[in-house]
Amino acid sequence: MIHIGSLAVKTEVFVLLCSLFVMLCQLILCFKVKLIYLRIAPAVLLIAATVILLLMAYTAEGWDGLGYLVLALFALCLLVFCGVGWLIWAIVNALMVRKRKKRDKADPEDAV
Repeated sequence: MIHIGSLAVKTEVFVLLCSLFVMLCQLILCFKVKLIYLRIAPAVLLIAATVILLLMAYTAEGWDGLGYLVLALFALCLLVFCGVGWLIWAIVNALMVRKRKKRDKADPEDAV
């Protein structure tokens, strides 16, 4: 259980809510931002956080290593949902391109 003020939240629910938030932010970035650098920034930051936390888990002594490993798994979960956001964007983008090509093929005089 994670206690936020007087609110007690199960850990699984907390991870799921954080993951959904990251996925929604990634989807908004993919659909609204044209610069690839800004679109890829959350994934790069999460990769860096995961690698750093894994290195800290490996080098830590005692029980600290387990804590860093749990945090690395949390960052990895967020990274997976970031990838799910990219996957949803790619599928929607491919469907839109296919629909546009089909429409242009059906009505060539309107295609510009």
